[in-house]
Amino acid sequence: MISDRRVPLGDSMVARGGSVLPSRFPDETFELYSIAAHDRGGSEFILGSEIGSAKQVVAPDDILISKIVPHIRRARRVGKQLGHRQIASGEWIVLRHPEIYPDYLRHFLLSDSFHASFMNTVAGVGGSLMRARPEHVRKIQIPLPPMDEQRRIAEILDQADELRAKRRQVLAHLDALPQAVFQRLFKVESSSSWPRVKLGEISRIVRGASPRPAGDPRYFGGDIPWLKISDITATRGPVVQRIRETVTEEGRARSVLIPAETLILTNSATVGVAKIIGPSTCIHDGFLAFLDVSSSVMTRWLQAALESLRTQLVALAPEGTQKNLNGPIVKAVEISLPPLALQAQFVSFLDAVSMSELSSTAAFAEAEALFASLQFRAFKGEL
Repeated sequence: MISDRRVPLGDSMVARGGSVLPSRFPDETFELYSIAAHDRGGSEFILGSEIGSAKQVVAPDDILISKIVPHIRRARRVGKQLGHRQIASGEWIVLRHPEIYPDYLRHFLLSDSFHASFMNTVAGVGGSLMRARPEHVRKIQIPLPPMDEQRRIAEILDQADELRAKRRQVLAHLDALPQAVFQRLFKVESSSSWPRVKLGEISRIVRGASPRPAGDPRYFGGDIPWLKISDITATRGPVVQRIRETVTEEGRARSVLIPAETLILTNSATVGVAKIIGPSTCIHDGFLAFLDVSSSVMTRWLQAALESLRTQLVALAPEGTQKNLNGPIVKAVEISLPPLALQAQFVSFLDAVSMSELSSTAAFAEAEALFASLQFRAFKGEL
């Protein structure tokens, strides 16, 4: 059981931890805790000559919480000192308290209960301009059980967090696996006797169209799926099944309706993402659809082939207000076409990966739910 004792977070805020202007020590290497380094997974080691502004001096086991863009939960423990002065950018609030176990505090700062209170301290218009106000953050109360209890809670949450990190890592490996195998099977052999064909020769490539004006109820809100880029970016794997918006019959008449299981390619702004669309849907002019694909090509294989060409496709897109990959450019892109049997072998491999992704996604969801439950109970005194 957690004790009833609570203390304001302000008791932990480091008010006079000192600062340093690293550029005055141009040949000294500093360990810098910045928001950017945190998002990349840790701190970074930089020469003083490369750091342009004054930084906060921090110490091992200090806990940092980001006050910028506060809807993104960022809290980090300062690691052991490795022979360099440790400093932090001004976007962090630095916390230190002799009666608070650092990782207990870090987990509390990442919890739902703290985050709800933290967001009430925010000022600013939105996006990167939003900031938590330290004078309000300091009033937030933190439950403070005995040190042994804090340590026990932190260890339980660390273990649950490690489990979900491993699940996430498995999914990341599965995401990367198809392209790795594709490169091994097809890229090495592409210089062989396989025929070179243009994309326009193996499919009829058409561009979507958008009803105007956007949001007009005559065109939008019916019962015909309306694919958007957000559906693409929200989808793991090669097949998009969930399409959230719809158009009416009038909207369909001003757009392009593609059949189920069609391969599409994003061609504007977010350029070069290839997906297969599960249900029949209308597409706007930010998509190219590959229709009437040749019987010598398997659609799942072609999707992977386009993914392997993404860097090339992005480079081909003319610069304008935003990158735009038009149909003629895509039709002229050449690929090496392997035998159908080899394409089928690869598609069977993709099917096996998809099955593994289903089970791994379920396992990850369970790990997320477990962590959320433990975190909730921990700071309610029920763990």
